Amino acid sequence: LVLVLILALTSREYFTAGCVPEFRAYLAATPPLTHVFTDRAMRAYAFLMHPRAARSLAWSYRTNILERDDEAERQELESLAAAADEFWYLRKLVWLRHRKDMLYRDKTAPKTITSYFDQPELAWRLVRVLSVDDNPEFVFHRRRRPEDPKPEILTPAALPGLALQLPAVWDGRSSNRLIWPVPEVLRGRPVRIEIVSQSNYVQPVVVKADFLNPSGRALNRVELKPHVHPAPAKDFLVLEIPPDAERCAMEFLFDKAVKDFELRDFRIIAD
Repeated sequence: LVLVLILALTSREYFTAGCVPEFRAYLAATPPLTHVFTDRAMRAYAFLMHPRAARSLAWSYRTNILERDDEAERQELESLAAAADEFWYLRKLVWLRHRKDMLYRDKTAPKTITSYFDQPELAWRLVRVLSVDDNPEFVFHRRRRPEDPKPEILTPAALPGLALQLPAVWDGRSSNRLIWPVPEVLRGRPVRIEIVSQSNYVQPVVVKADFLNPSGRALNRVELKPHVHPAPAKDFLVLEIPPDAERCAMEFLFDKAVKDFELRDFRIIAD
């Protein structure tokens, strides 16, 4: 029943050949009795992808794990996460309730998101991001251990090759393109991009990012679709950067409903 509802809520194809083998391999490599904290949809997909491996894991899950207005409910989620070995989520469906709330004028104010989404690098290490078509969707974290290397955190000041002045403002009337020289420290790593932005429209822009090798051959494409509030607020995007990526050609496609969009700040966290 859960899966039927999930598929009814999204038109995206989650069973493409490229995604299933990688998901199954990750599940098979996860030791039995590993305690996984996740959202209900992600758990349902795990049982579809590899039932035997999924049954061997210990699960803590809720339908909404992104935010809670009620303090007691939020603390329960924090406790479940704190007790887990791994933290997984399905990006599109984790954001679903929050995005629908944002469509109503009386629910557009940014909400307080849980710490494992707000600052995951403090306790969690991003280990895999699997894409459906070009969309990064299935996200896997492991508990950060004392012996793990610290994450690399890059701010705009550490990215002189990115020709982007902050705050960056677009009016949505045309496409915008830029070329980003990919720093060597990010190549071959899963990364989280945190942005602080605002717009009159919930999902104002689609970012198409083509990673290119030194000869200019396309390695892969990802599409990023940030969720944006009318007031400045944080969103987080995740992806894996190919090891041979020398530069990234990005195109920003704005929705026709966008009247204003402002990117105030961002940082990149690489594990």
